[in-house]
Amino acid sequence: MAITLCVLLWVKDGQEELFESYEDKALEIATRHGGITVSRVRRTEGSEAPYEVQILQFPSDASLKEFMDDPARSELSEMRERSIAKTEVIRVNQIA
Repeated sequence: MAITLCVLLWVKDGQEELFESYEDKALEIATRHGGITVSRVRRTEGSEAPYEVQILQFPSDASLKEFMDDPARSELSEMRERSIAKTEVIRVNQIA
């Protein structure tokens, strides 16, 4: 059964470029496990809202786990730690 995630990401001040590089690489790794980026949007003005919101789909829990455990993703952990202040992941059902 397909898994749909809504991922909310807050970025540390001044680390937007590093974050964008990290996410481009991480989402590329997700595609190796059947992950699809349905939507990737950024806020238009500075605020307390997440910097970026993503809707991701994976074919199954197993494929999501494979992505999360992928050594290539782990190699990016320093970039992630330096650029992301907070992440919230919500499992959702796509209704439209």
